[in-house]
Amino acid sequence: MHICMSQEKEGLDKKISWKFWGFLTKFGRNGPKSAERLFFLKKSGWLLVAESLLVACLFSLYAGSAAPEVNESHYLAKAKHFWDPEFAPRDLFLASSDAHWFFFATIGWLANAFPLPMAAWFGRMLGWLAIAFGWCLFMGRVFPWRFAGALAAPLWIASLHWGQLSGEWVIGGCEAKVFAYALSFVGLSEIVINRWSRAWYWFGLAAAFHVLTGGWITLAALVSYALLWMRIGRTALIQDQSSTSEADQGLEPLRAQWLGLLTGGCLSLLGLIPAILLNRGIDTATAEQGAMIYVFQRLPHHLSPMRFSSERWFLYAVTVALTLLFGWIYTRTLQTASTRMKFLRLMLISGIVTLIALAGLFIDLSLSSWATNWSASLLRFYWFRWNDVVWPTLLTIFTIAIASGEYAIGGGTSPSPLRKSVDSLPFSGKPWFRWLAILMLLVPGPLLIAVRFVENNRSYLVPADRASLVMRTETPAMQRQVSDDWLDVCYWVRSNTPKDALFLTPRFQQTFKWYAHRAEVACWKDAPQDARGLIEWERRLLEIFPRSAEGYGIPMSDQHLQEMRLRYNVDYVILDRRIQHQPPLLPLVHSNDTFAVFEFP
Repeated sequence: MHICMSQEKEGLDKKISWKFWGFLTKFGRNGPKSAERLFFLKKSGWLLVAESLLVACLFSLYAGSAAPEVNESHYLAKAKHFWDPEFAPRDLFLASSDAHWFFFATIGWLANAFPLPMAAWFGRMLGWLAIAFGWCLFMGRVFPWRFAGALAAPLWIASLHWGQLSGEWVIGGCEAKVFAYALSFVGLSEIVINRWSRAWYWFGLAAAFHVLTGGWITLAALVSYALLWMRIGRTALIQDQSSTSEADQGLEPLRAQWLGLLTGGCLSLLGLIPAILLNRGIDTATAEQGAMIYVFQRLPHHLSPMRFSSERWFLYAVTVALTLLFGWIYTRTLQTASTRMKFLRLMLISGIVTLIALAGLFIDLSLSSWATNWSASLLRFYWFRWNDVVWPTLLTIFTIAIASGEYAIGGGTSPSPLRKSVDSLPFSGKPWFRWLAILMLLVPGPLLIAVRFVENNRSYLVPADRASLVMRTETPAMQRQVSDDWLDVCYWVRSNTPKDALFLTPRFQQTFKWYAHRAEVACWKDAPQDARGLIEWERRLLEIFPRSAEGYGIPMSDQHLQEMRLRYNVDYVILDRRIQHQPPLLPLVHSNDTFAVFEFP
């Protein structure tokens, strides 16, 4: 009797295990329930919505710092000026050309409809939800089981955080590239299931938000399709005749894609035309000078690989090595043609993106030492933007596949290995690399998210002020005092000066327009993107802020202040008392322990 009860209990346990496994993976005891169930958006859209909300919550825990983030004070201030030209009308940066016109025309409306901090949070939430949706849809089509995106999200966050080479990010504040990445992942999810014709719509819309982010992934997809077309042939071949799923098809015919290519190309013009018009009507020498300022002075940490930190190179090398190891372990066991084709498409796109990054490295190595103008003119196109995304993404895909045992089931079409893995005890007899994959899923991501959440809630300073306003040598109490004094000065300016007033502001800050809503002659962070604006921006910074061999931080003389007032028609000057110990011979209108506001008579 005891034996019978034990067998009955064992049968019940197996039945429950298979019910739960079937819910997650859409597999029954004899394999997939149906081909169309592989894409749960068709029948279980509410699960995708729930998963996207869960992943967006993880993003908010990781990136939910107080506003403004480092780039939000830059982009959202310009978005507000886009909708309200009376906002700081005399500011050099705000009056410059709009490179991200479509972002300003859509999401940028929030900056005019709400206070800037509230607009930043609304924009962040929209961006996080968009990326979460794109990520979950993409992962749901890579793996034939539910909640793959949510399970993989922590590791993906950690891989993006530590594995990026050029210092770019995907999950962060509100700016154009966030939405471009989100739309690009939706496009990649269509390619995973061989619907290239639909991918071009999403890539075109991504390019409308950010022309380089959408443009590079479009180029990689086009080249990948061309290579597949040459390998497979003009006709879409059915690799697995037993399945009618679109993912099992070798290649979607080119004749079925003309509408997607045409529509996507038209959508991309919303981002391409403003970018082209940035330097219209200028000569080659001016364009090259502007590019050199942009690449080698303003953004070398993003654009010039020879200037990337050694720490970034090391972490990137570790990410690539782990990805190649896990990728070799996983792909060598793929059994079905449909699974091989799915990963062939992904690997081709990733390979093209890596070649694009290698081209950028070659440009810097070969040209920057003797043809700086040529090098800068090429490097300004962000060659590493998608390289920083595909390797963490591939690492996440291979890790979750190995940790879940997907490597042993050959894409999920053979029932016997799957049933064997479910019926066996958890993790019994598993190889060391599966344990490593499980450890990577459970430790780095949750730990990083927890640390970032604590930092975001404990830090008194907003990221934009922490980046430039305070000095590293100051104690936390001193930094808090500096921040309080800066807010006091900015809010006094906002309440007591004309809206069209022009200010000469301290060198070490980037949030004056965010708080004070007034124009400034020049700000180190707010570099225009057109060549003329960049040249003028650099000239003003060099002219306004005196510096020694050690760098900036020299007091301004009375004569220098008067010269700046006459040259730029400045109305007020804000001086940093940490640098300017002797007050100028000007009327003092407001002051505190750190800053003082003087008015030019």
